[in-house]
Amino acid sequence: MEWEADQDDDIISFLIFRATWYDSPDSLGEFEVIDILRAETMNEFDYIDTRVDLDTKYFYRIQAKDISGVFSAYSDSIDYVKLRAVDYPTMFPNGVDAVMGNDRALNWRYHFRIVMEDYCITILSIKNEFIFRQTIQPNTYSNVYDSWEIPLNISLDSSKYYKWRLDANADYSDGIEHAGSESGWAIFQFDGE
Repeated sequence: MEWEADQDDDIISFLIFRATWYDSPDSLGEFEVIDILRAETMNEFDYIDTRVDLDTKYFYRIQAKDISGVFSAYSDSIDYVKLRAVDYPTMFPNGVDAVMGNDRALNWRYHFRIVMEDYCITILSIKNEFIFRQTIQPNTYSNVYDSWEIPLNISLDSSKYYKWRLDANADYSDGIEHAGSESGWAIFQFDGE
């Protein structure tokens, strides 16, 4: 999650709270502090919760603390569900020996329990230079295999290595995704024109 903090130099820390949503009996658990971030060490105001279970809805809120020990009001809460990621070993091309030809096709297998509305494909150079990102709809929601072709107007240099990742996104509200996952980075060498 990301937030904009007041430009108050007196803020010394941000407390990150999390609560778990229980489908039965359809209730929200207690908010508990899961982390305390020191403001002086932060360049950007963001936080990634790495201690989550798949398919579990969590709610988050933030509270600031100033140098006098005074706490701000809680932020509005947001919710998020980590979905099962696309099966990384099934992404093709993938590996230092994997070559992509003129078909420019990316292929993957996804677990039938992934509940997603769209994919976000990101392509970078092997040196992490941004090449391309696009959100696409699955070709089918009933098959476990999917693919996508890199458009011809995207310039790829022959004999160079690239990496790509596939995010699954879902549960949009007001343009904000409330569920998602990220695959690992797959690598390929382009050998086309």
